[in-house]
Formats: sequence, C-alpha cells, structure tokens
Amino acid sequence: MKMWLIPTIGVLIMYSIGCKNNITGAGINSEKSICYSKSSNIYITQFPGGTPHNISQGVQKDNNPQWSPNGRFIVYNRSLSVFGPAVIVYDLQTTNELVLTSDGGMAKQGPRWTPNGKVFFAYQRPIGSPIGTYLMNPDGTDKKRILDAVKTDSTTSIYFYPDSYTFLYVLNYTKVYKTNIEGTINEFVGDFEQIFGESFAIQDFNPGTEELFVSTNHGSNEYYTIWAINVKDKGRAIKYQSENGYTLFQFAFSHDFSKLVAIEHSDSADYLSIVQNNVKKQLVCYANRRVEDFSWLRAGFSPDGNNVVFTKHLYDLSGPWFSWTDYVCVVDVATGELHSIGEGTTPSWNPSLN
Repeated sequence: MKMWLIPTIGVLIMYSIGCKNNITGAGINSEKSICYSKSSNIYITQFPGGTPHNISQGVQKDNNPQWSPNGRFIVYNRSLSVFGPAVIVYDLQTTNELVLTSDGGMAKQGPRWTPNGKVFFAYQRPIGSPIGTYLMNPDGTDKKRILDAVKTDSTTSIYFYPDSYTFLYVLNYTKVYKTNIEGTINEFVGDFEQIFGESFAIQDFNPGTEELFVSTNHGSNEYYTIWAINVKDKGRAIKYQSENGYTLFQFAFSHDFSKLVAIEHSDSADYLSIVQNNVKKQLVCYANRRVEDFSWLRAGFSPDGNNVVFTKHLYDLSGPWFSWTDYVCVVDVATGELHSIGEGTTPSWNPSLN
C-alpha cells in the first residue's frame, strides 16, 4: 500500500485575534499583503500593485514564511551552516527578529501558527536528543514540549481547534488521535487505513464541523478524490473529484471552508479551478507545460476568499540545461483576472485581513 503526505504551506486554520498591525515599523502597510521568499530572503508586498520590501536582508537562506493570525509577526526558516535550520520570528511593528532556536537545537519541521498566535514546530534540543514538537510565544517565552517524536509524523499533521488547546495529530500517516497541549487526554479517533484500504493522505481539518479532509487514489485510474470524514461518527462524503485523466496534486480550502481551490495535472495541461456549492469554475490553464506550469506548492485563499495566490514555474529551454524560475501570482476568484507579484515562492497572506 502506498501512503503519502503533502506538506502544508502555510497555516491551515487561522483566526484573527487582537488588534490589526496595519502599519509596520518599516512603514509598510501589512494589511492585504503577501509575504514570500525570493533569492533566500523574505519579502512582503501589498496587493495589488505594491512594491516588494525585503525584511530579512541577510546572507542566510531564509524561506517558507508564515504570517501570524494577528498580522504582526512573520515566522520563517533559516538555513545555517551550524545548528541549522533555525526558526526566526520577525516583528513587523518593531522590525526586530528573534531566533527561537538560539539554544543550540535544530528545527526539523515547521514552523506553523496556532489560531491564537503561538508558534509550534518539530525541534531537536539538544542535537542528538529525540525530536519533539514545541509550542511557544512569538517572543520565545512559555516554551513547552507538547508531543514526542514517536507521536506524530510532522507538524504538518497537527490540526488545532479554535481554542488553541485541543488538537488532532496523525501517527504513522494512518492513525488519528485527539489530545491537548497538557497531554491530559489521548483519544483515538480512527485508523484511516481501515477506512479506505488504499492510497490516501490526510490533508486538512475543519474544526467547525470536525471534518478531516482526505485525498485518495483509485488504483490505476488517473484521478483523485477528496473525502470529508466526520471525526465523531466517521461518516464520509465526497467533496471533489478531479477530471478523468487528470491528477489532483494540490488543493486548499478558503478560511470559512466554503470554497476549494484545486490544481490538476495531466500530460497535456495543468489547470487551477475554484469549487463552490458543488460548481467548478476553471480560472487558470497552462496548456503548454514546456513553457509554464504550476509548482507543487499549495495555493492559498486570501482571508476574504476573493483571491488565490499560487506559484508557477516559468521554464527556460534556450540553453544547454533545463531550468526554471518561480513566480508568485494571484488570480481573482470572481473574474479570473491574473496578477503577477513577481519572482518568488512559498507565499502567505496576511490573515488580519479577515
């Protein structure tokens, strides 16, 4: 049996809390903005039409930025030659950065945000010790080990409830448990291998309806299905099926789970579609995949659900070697109008828009 897990880019469940920090210390209006990585630095830009601003400006390799729920902080990874990779938090209000792994440990997965704005990531502290998942404030205080390495596959398989105290985790890619940050409960939810008995991946969680979203592969057929599985009664329903002959390789829900963006792939073309009320609308199609196609990074809805940000590959076949450049793009859900943010990858919306 083949099982696979697609890493999540960005926080899957976000809720706006506290005040909105619209004007940063650097004079950047962070509301309705996107952060992304480019040339090993982290940039933010307003959408649409903003000027990109480099907030890391270092020689280190910074990547995978994730905006905090209240819009004040951006957390990202930094590749270091010694004691790396590290986890960095940048404060947009003070323009200061803090290394959350400055105690000599090494980040192994993540980082991500809880709904109330704490950071969690898989961490090895000290190096050589067992890996665990740690939870802490953006300033590094109140650090707490909430899971041992043997109890989760990665931070991408942890899904918090809105209370930021209770969460689900996935063990061995198949078994789901419910616990809390104190570890006072450990409730077995179900074994998805027994439910599906085929290739599958647990992808997302809606805490409002307590539904886990699982993608499956049906043997030799080249299409995929997204299922919604109720945590309480294990009832399941099909949420989406890719077109016959296409492979679904990325999908993501809007913040209220009313819309779905899906990117599908075939030998002849790739396309991005929006699904709402069981109606699919194709927005972007790349018919010549020798020129451009979608990257394997997950697309993401803006907090208001009106736009989707994604990354594409633009290929250069003019030289002796095959190469490409990543570009961050935004598509309007209502009109299909495309906007190019510019060269970059791993984009994340400012959630305080919501």
